[in-house]
Amino acid sequence: MAYCHWLNQQLGQAAADTIRLPTEWEWQQAAGSGKPDWQYPWGPDWLDGRANTSESTLGRLTAVGLYPEGASRQGAIDLAGTVWEWCLNRFYRPEFARPGGDAGRVLRGGSWNSSPANARVVYRYWRDPANRSGTVGFRVVCACPIH
Repeated sequence: MAYCHWLNQQLGQAAADTIRLPTEWEWQQAAGSGKPDWQYPWGPDWLDGRANTSESTLGRLTAVGLYPEGASRQGAIDLAGTVWEWCLNRFYRPEFARPGGDAGRVLRGGSWNSSPANARVVYRYWRDPANRSGTVGFRVVCACPIH
C-alpha cells in the first residue's frame, strides 16, 4: 500500500486509489479469464512448464515473464506461481476491501515453493500485512481516473 501511495504521488494522481492493489475479485477475474471452469490462467488443467511452482524445481524467484505460456487470456503473466500476490481484501471479511488496519489480507496465485494446487485461480491464502517473506509480492491495478 505504501508503494501504491508513493506511485500515485509520483504520477500526480489526484485520487489516492488510482493505482492500488487489486481486489480479490479483480485478481480472480484476470487469472481465470472469466471462465468459471478454468483452474489455471491458461485453462482448466495443469500443464507443466507454465508456472514457477514447486514442480519447476527451480526453488527460487524468477524474473517476470519467464513463463509466457502461462499467461491469462488478457495477457497477464505470472498469475500462477512465482510469488503469492497481495490483494486488498481482508481474508476473514472479504467484503472489506479498503486499505488500513492490520487484519490478515488475501494472497492469491501460489509461489515458487507452492504446489500446483495452490496456484489454482480459486485458491485463497492469507498473511498479516506486517509479515514479510521471499514468497510474497504484489501487482498493481490502475483504476480509471475518471469518476
